[in-house]
Amino acid sequence: MDITSRDNQIVITSDKKEIIFSNPTSIVLDGMIIDFHGEYEKSGFMTTFHEVEGKPLFSLRVEGKNIAYIPTDVLEITENVVDFLGNIDILIIPGNKNSTKIFENLEARMVVPYGEETPLFLSSLGQNIEMVDKYKTKETDFEGEATVFVRVGN
Repeated sequence: MDITSRDNQIVITSDKKEIIFSNPTSIVLDGMIIDFHGEYEKSGFMTTFHEVEGKPLFSLRVEGKNIAYIPTDVLEITENVVDFLGNIDILIIPGNKNSTKIFENLEARMVVPYGEETPLFLSSLGQNIEMVDKYKTKETDFEGEATVFVRVGN
């Protein structure tokens, strides 16, 4: 699975099919716009769009990995949120200081922050990583206790 950024949007590619995390209320799942609550399947990708306390949450299954897209930085991590998101392999989250609370309350194996404040988000967590054009995930990224931080941009 490849993780890139295009037009300030995170893009995950798997087997030449794309998921575009386009805005806070929708994603594009291999050409199909998901902007209404429910469960969807397209091109082997499973996704669920759900709202908790008026905040949109997306849960996806790609290549056997659970991806959580939380497009807000003001979300109280409740039991409902944890139950919905489940065991998170990849967390896609706004990269700002408010999001650090969300990250710290969820146990994700990999975090992909996005947005202009990403350097502040990373530095507040003691991370100093270089931006890359493209990141190819490896099985070792999801092993062990340490969280892998990925910063993509163009």
